[in-house]
Amino acid sequence: MTVVSFASVKGAPGVTTLTCLVGASWPEGRRVMVAECDPSGGDLAARFCLSGRRGWSTFATASRRAGSAAPIEAHLQQLPGGLDVLVGSAEVDGSGPTSPVDQLLDGIPSPSEGGWDVLADLGRMVPGHAGGDRWLERSDVVAVLVRGDASSVFHVRGLADRLRSRCGARAVLVVVEGGLHGPREIEAFTGLPVAGTVPFDPAAASVASGCQGSARRLSRSALAASARSLAASLSNGSGLSEPAVTGVAGRARSRRIRAMLAARTKGVAGDVPRGDPPAPPAPPAPEAPTATPGHVPSFGAGDAISGPHPSSTVSGGGVLR
Repeated sequence: MTVVSFASVKGAPGVTTLTCLVGASWPEGRRVMVAECDPSGGDLAARFCLSGRRGWSTFATASRRAGSAAPIEAHLQQLPGGLDVLVGSAEVDGSGPTSPVDQLLDGIPSPSEGGWDVLADLGRMVPGHAGGDRWLERSDVVAVLVRGDASSVFHVRGLADRLRSRCGARAVLVVVEGGLHGPREIEAFTGLPVAGTVPFDPAAASVASGCQGSARRLSRSALAASARSLAASLSNGSGLSEPAVTGVAGRARSRRIRAMLAARTKGVAGDVPRGDPPAPPAPPAPEAPTATPGHVPSFGAGDAISGPHPSSTVSGGGVLR
């Protein structure tokens, strides 16, 4: 089992969107779930008309009644296309003798018995939040998403010592491109290694968040390519990137991944990655449009996004990897 936590320290740079895109790009043949653990979250259920009555709350209740971790499958829901998600809210934390986080991770069977990899969406890290602290301790990798503006970088530096004390070498940064400071500067200033970058692409991110747009554009976007690269490195429980694949092999692999994403990635949700706009004279990039409640995006082979979903519960679809 590989456990990867995604978080930010300031603003909303796009943690939920990136977590779901990485989950959608997870290696073939490995089961993966996205656990929504943002203290101020709950976005997935709202944006994709999932049931708010099934998720962390029902898992915690079932585990408390059973006296041990309940099987997780009954508490998962699926985004359109099949990505398994455990929706949650700020009401679920890690307090108590046995936290829900420990119950979840300790109750997952071994890989030989059909276990799961877990991607935790921590949202903005809140110091002292028991659930978030427990995820930091239990994760194989803690990926902190940061924009390249001075304020965000200073906030990361202020928490760098805490991250190193709790996570050691497991803490890495993912930098949103387009800011004033680049990955090497941020790495040198904060003392935390940069595992990768994601582009500032509001158009592609808005489609990933449930807004209308071209599914083909998303599947071919640099944002989706960055998510695939991160999935390849993080799935090994490491923040280290794989060597680039170039030439004929690289092009063939790129075609396979694009085909897989177009065929299987039906929808993910979350906040839209944001970053600083390019330096003047270019104007600031506009905010991505807000997803219409009940609207379900489709990342299928067509260009158009599908219309509103008629049900408050999304049925299973193809497997997202």
